Amino acid sequence: MGNLIGRKTTVIEDTYTPKCCKCGRLLEDSSADTSFEYYELSSCSHLICTDCFKEHAEIEYGVKQLVDCPKCGRIVHEEEIEILLSEEWEEMVEELEDEKTEINEGFVRCRCGEEVEVKNKKVNYNLKDEEGYPVSKEASECYAKYRTKCNQCNDELCGKCMLTPFHLGFTCSQYREYIESEKCRYCGYPVKKKRKKGILQFVCSKFECKNIAKHSCSEILDCGHVCRGVRKEEECLPCLEADCVERNEKATLSENTMSNCTICFTDPLGQLPCVQLECKHIFHAECLEKKVEMKWAGPRIHFSYKKCPACKADISWCSHKRIDRMIQEANELEEKVRVKAIERGKAEGIDKDERLRDEQNEFFGRYEEYCLDRLAYYICHNCNDVYYGGMRECGNAIENQDDYDPTDYICGECKLENYAGKANCDIHGDQFIEWKCRYCCNYSRWFCFGTTHFCNRCHSHLKKTIYKCPGPPQCQIKMEHPSDGKEFAMGCGMCKNQRVENM
Repeated sequence: MGNLIGRKTTVIEDTYTPKCCKCGRLLEDSSADTSFEYYELSSCSHLICTDCFKEHAEIEYGVKQLVDCPKCGRIVHEEEIEILLSEEWEEMVEELEDEKTEINEGFVRCRCGEEVEVKNKKVNYNLKDEEGYPVSKEASECYAKYRTKCNQCNDELCGKCMLTPFHLGFTCSQYREYIESEKCRYCGYPVKKKRKKGILQFVCSKFECKNIAKHSCSEILDCGHVCRGVRKEEECLPCLEADCVERNEKATLSENTMSNCTICFTDPLGQLPCVQLECKHIFHAECLEKKVEMKWAGPRIHFSYKKCPACKADISWCSHKRIDRMIQEANELEEKVRVKAIERGKAEGIDKDERLRDEQNEFFGRYEEYCLDRLAYYICHNCNDVYYGGMRECGNAIENQDDYDPTDYICGECKLENYAGKANCDIHGDQFIEWKCRYCCNYSRWFCFGTTHFCNRCHSHLKKTIYKCPGPPQCQIKMEHPSDGKEFAMGCGMCKNQRVENM
């Protein structure tokens, strides 16, 4: 249907049921034997039936001396109207000219039918438009000479071009040129220099818009609209123009160029290149890229950043190559954490937790998910590898802090450079290393915050009170160690248990 632009035709089969944008009448009725003639306007591709267009054109041209789309307001060019209405258009123009001669000089007819006097007023050269910008000298003089107000309906109109409301900030010719010009696909300003193809097609001369265009897809879709995706994307987005979205709302979940990006909540989707996820939600590519790149908040690893911001479904693929690469890296990291958590969960006794066997519990029969929920993992500042950092509930207080020091988070193997003891096993790595309590001479039973080992006593109050070692034979760990207040590794607990079993 999108290729039948600016000409009269009859309804053809399509994937949607076309309807008139003015009266809403279905243009294709499977229960009827007849079909209706309709127009597809070249300015916006909206469909309007013959009767509605004739009636609309007669009213609009009689008031404004121009015809716009009744749905979106885009101007229909006079050349197109002449083709669509042919002789009827000529008669309409002649009748309008006859009506003008019947109106008293110095008066115009408002669209409500009332005659309105046009008075020349004093020029205000300090006039500002609706957005607060200064109005040019020519536009200020036009405002003083032709702007008038109907006492019957209170509409402001132009006594020269008959436009309602008055075109504040423009002369009549300037406004006509503005509304008939191509608009920038990003900011909506007129495009003075038309380009037939390339990334600068439908882009104005502003530096910001040109810069955005360099990162945008320049493909023209089958409907005739430009793609709103990113440059060199693997697959173009569905069309985001409102009329195309209306025809196939499922393709974009009803989101169009005027829908806000639900990450930044600042700019409409149409103002920046966009990406669509498998769940069909659409976001600014720049916003989604920043969100994925920032990863998680706080020191503990979690993977909410690789989920759709709208529906929380996992992002498994994205047409944006850099975002897709970061998602694949996140998937690899998640798998690494999952494998470590499953093994560590058994050492911590999580596999014996009663909640896994309670049918009323959310983690019933979900051992892997329970391990990921209970155990905290961090990224080592030195080697950038994943390491176990204790139970998650101990680190809740600092989980979302932004002012944490990443240099405090060091895995057991890297701690060998700074701390005494054996923090790595040739067989089991650093997974089952036993540590002395940092603040006394007991075996640690807790590893908290990803940085500190505690025994039960010190963990119960989490006070950093250093207890002096009583010396042998009273020392509980029965080995030489540095003074309390420092981390100390005592070797692999798994290997120690296996040696005891073999004795």
